[in-house]
Amino acid sequence: MAGMNVGMSKHAIEAKSSWKGYLQRRKEYTSFRDDITEEEEASDSGSDSEHERHLKNKHEHKMETREETIKRERLIEKDKELQYQKRFKKEIKMEKKQRKKAKRKRAKKEKQWRQFSNFDDSTWHGMMIDAGSTGSRLHVYELKPRILVNEHDVIEAVAGRKLTYPAANSRWTERLRPGLGSFSSIQDEKKLEEAIAEYLTPLLKFAEDILHSKTNDFAEYPIFLKATAGLRVLSADDRTRVIGAVRTLFANKTFCPFWFEEEHARTISGEEEAVYGWTGVNYLMGILANNTKGVGSVTNARLTYGALDMGGGSTQISFYEPNGDIMSNLFKLQIGQGKHWNVYAHSFLHYGHVEALERVGVRLVHGMDVTKRLVDGVYNPCLPGKTKKEFRSNVFIGENNIETLTPNNGMIIGNDTHGFYSATLKNNNERGDYDECAKLARSLFNKTQENAWCNFSHQGSCSFAGVYQPTLPIQGHDFGEFLAFSNFYHVWDFLKLPSRASLNDLKNASRYA
Repeated sequence: MAGMNVGMSKHAIEAKSSWKGYLQRRKEYTSFRDDITEEEEASDSGSDSEHERHLKNKHEHKMETREETIKRERLIEKDKELQYQKRFKKEIKMEKKQRKKAKRKRAKKEKQWRQFSNFDDSTWHGMMIDAGSTGSRLHVYELKPRILVNEHDVIEAVAGRKLTYPAANSRWTERLRPGLGSFSSIQDEKKLEEAIAEYLTPLLKFAEDILHSKTNDFAEYPIFLKATAGLRVLSADDRTRVIGAVRTLFANKTFCPFWFEEEHARTISGEEEAVYGWTGVNYLMGILANNTKGVGSVTNARLTYGALDMGGGSTQISFYEPNGDIMSNLFKLQIGQGKHWNVYAHSFLHYGHVEALERVGVRLVHGMDVTKRLVDGVYNPCLPGKTKKEFRSNVFIGENNIETLTPNNGMIIGNDTHGFYSATLKNNNERGDYDECAKLARSLFNKTQENAWCNFSHQGSCSFAGVYQPTLPIQGHDFGEFLAFSNFYHVWDFLKLPSRASLNDLKNASRYA
């Protein structure tokens, strides 16, 4: 494989905390307690004051008259009241201090938002929600409007010589977990819509806050939601229900003040996701703008880069083939009037890191009875030492050692009509076993059986899982290298590897991590 660079994360800016934390902080800015809590009262009432202990000691060995008892109780009550007032004043003082601190913090945050969103009045905006398998991210883009004054400007625009590109520094992102696909388990349509509305509201609120100075123009700013492998792994019916709920919500101007049309929300194909990754990489590297003027195919590109993208549900590869010699998975990316790039683009569904981990678990527990799976537990060499993890799946191993969704009744517990089964994965050793884990990982690629037909039909030009792939480009004057991002980046970052670490470096770092 050509050189691989993982120095670039897929998302330029990512929130430091989840939206749940963000919402909680917003509540803290505007809501404070009016009274001390019952817990504090109970805690405080359980301690004797100094004066009370003095009175107890004073009368410990002396019989009290009724008048003395009443007097003592009144003194104790008065002392408690004084202590309560003291605590109450202290609490009020602390609350005022916290309120001022929170107010300053919120003012600082809003000032930052206003500084960052101090857009020129002439700029235009668009929003994209990337609905992945593990979470959704909102991107707000700023663009300079393309103004066509005369016939010459129109000709230039049609010819692809007057294009509008988003600025690389004009987007903000916030991340929201879990993935949109997780709502597919809600069968009631009304409850599904309500759940997705609650889920997406913080993202829309973020966009409204960022663009607060342009409220009157919201209806002119388009918003898109593109779902990826998190919805591609669902059944067609479930995909339709989830996307249908999103479309219904976004069409409601009360819920979404931005410009929305039905086609703005949909599940994109794996090839689209792959080519979008390639487009993003080469745009940021300054390749696209200089090679898309005019019409026809791009055949003399100065330099291009390949893209490797690993998400939670799928993994994508894409690269430019200057000769157009692509027998399958060809995506003609058109920019401008008719200039198009011949890009090989393929997405391997179920090869994202979350799906791959599930498939490893499926292979480990296959054929084991309930006692072995749940009581004894199943050894997983990929887990860190002295750890265990609860596992649940509806994927099974069928004929020829290939995954299937056809339930194996011997694996299902009780009356689970959805075909799910459970297990406890564990590793009681001091550390994980790299060699055994790597062996399990290699078993997921299905290169022996499934590649048989591909090797025949495409004469050996195959990747894995029976997928055709032309010869990979070699690093040189017309091809730079592959840029790997998303979960590739997170692995490199976790292992503290340099951006251009080799595969051997990766193996060694993984073995001793």
